[in-house]
Amino acid sequence: LWTARLTDPGYREEGERLWKRQVETIYEQLDATPGAILRNKVSRFLRSGHKHFGLPGKENLLALDYAALRPEIGRMLDEGAIELGVVGDFDADEVIAAVAQTLGALPDRRAEPLEFADARSALTFTSARGLQTFQHAGDADKALIQMVWRLPDGEDDRLEAEIDLLMEVFSLKLTDTLREALGATYSPSTGFSMS
Repeated sequence: LWTARLTDPGYREEGERLWKRQVETIYEQLDATPGAILRNKVSRFLRSGHKHFGLPGKENLLALDYAALRPEIGRMLDEGAIELGVVGDFDADEVIAAVAQTLGALPDRRAEPLEFADARSALTFTSARGLQTFQHAGDADKALIQMVWRLPDGEDDRLEAEIDLLMEVFSLKLTDTLREALGATYSPSTGFSMS
C-alpha cells in the first residue's frame, strides 16, 4: 500500500473539496480559545514571524489546489528519502524480502532527507521583550499566561539536565503559588525544548 501511494497518488476532486471545507473549519476556530491563539499566533511570534510556524492566511490556503501542488508533491514522492522502521515480533528475512519487492523496487532516490539549511538559518527567536497580549474570541473568563525564556540548543547534556531540574522546581513553585495559595488555576504547567 505504501508503495502504491508513492507511485500512484490519488489527486481526486473530492479530496480537494474536503481540504477546503477543513480549512474553513480550522480558521473559524483559530481564535476561539487561549490555547488556539498560543498554538497559532504565539508560536509564530516567538520565531520572529517565520512562515513554518503558525498558519498562513486562509486565502493563501484556499488558493491552493492539486494542479498547483501536484508538481511539488510528485517530486517529493518520486525523489524523497524513505526511512523505514519495523517494530515488533517479525522474521527479519521475511521483512527484507517484502521490502525488496515493494519499496526496495522503486528507482533510486535521495539517500538523505533534505537539509532545509536556508529555512533553519532564517529561524530566530524573537527580539521583542516584555509583555505581549494576544486576544481570543472565546469566553471572557478564559485566559492563559505564558512566560518564555530563550534557551541554548540541546548540545550540552549537563545543561539540559540542569534546565530539566530547574523546570521541575519551577513547576512545584507554580503549583504551590497559583493552585494552593491563590486558587487561581488547577493545572499550571512548565515545559522546555532544547531543540
